Amino acid sequence: MLKILAIAAVAAGTAQSQVLWDEVVDGDLGDMTSNDDAPTFLGNLGVGANIVRGTTAPIAMGDLADAFSFTVPVGLSLQSVVLTAYSTADGGPGTSGIVFYDSLGGSSGLFLGGASYGAADVGTDTLLVSTGLTDFGPGDLAISVREFGGPDATWELTLNVVPAPASAALLGLGGLAAARRRR
Repeated sequence: MLKILAIAAVAAGTAQSQVLWDEVVDGDLGDMTSNDDAPTFLGNLGVGANIVRGTTAPIAMGDLADAFSFTVPVGLSLQSVVLTAYSTADGGPGTSGIVFYDSLGGSSGLFLGGASYGAADVGTDTLLVSTGLTDFGPGDLAISVREFGGPDATWELTLNVVPAPASAALLGLGGLAAARRRR
């Protein structure tokens, strides 16, 4: 019985890693107007690490923000948005900002929070720091990334998605039921 529970837990926790967007490969994310109203839609997030990579120029240079949106499907939960890489063109600390909205349309939705970050913040959960949320979903979310003090900054965010607690429990129960039928 414990063996079956362990297998169900592993199956529920199996994670994949995928790059949703890389500006070097996929082109610019939505270069936003000052109101963040047209983010690039990246689709539905999957379980595991969903990676977004971009480069922002200082606001003074006319690049107001890179913004993207996505959907966290029913049965899944966005656990964290971790700054996994950050560097500036001159190797300095930089000062970027991140803003969260609960809408595919960016600022047309509810402002959830925002924070500034730099190279010293790599490894930080920006979702928690910016909004106070420990998870999000299901639903739509938009993220706007901007560089304040310049020079150009290259960044990577990892959006970590897991089955929602109720979904993981149901998956485990389904595994138990299947195992009992085989006996």
